[in-house]
Amino acid sequence: LDEHDDLRAKIRVATLDGDTPHSERAQVANTCNIVLSNPDALHAAILPNWKTTYKNLFGLPCGDCAPSDKQKRLRYLVVDEAHLYEGVFGAHVAMILARLLRVVAAAAAMNGLEARPP
Repeated sequence: LDEHDDLRAKIRVATLDGDTPHSERAQVANTCNIVLSNPDALHAAILPNWKTTYKNLFGLPCGDCAPSDKQKRLRYLVVDEAHLYEGVFGAHVAMILARLLRVVAAAAAMNGLEARPP
């Protein structure tokens, strides 16, 4: 991105995980269009607060967002190394992802949209 000014202006990437300071999490959700996370952060931070702190990720109206970022929605979720999730941990991750799909569907319904199944 450093070599491409036009892309740098459009692509805003950040990590949102357990190491992300709480004071920066809302800013990441409101300003970034690519958010890298993990199942633990989904479970412990993002999904419990999808109607408040992370509402912009799910396309809910966001008063503190930049005008160009209003009404953006989660479009893709990439789970890296998913083939390694097995046993109890794999079942836990599967339940978190199922919960994410329910939240996406609920947020879409709140916006009068239809969530597309995977």
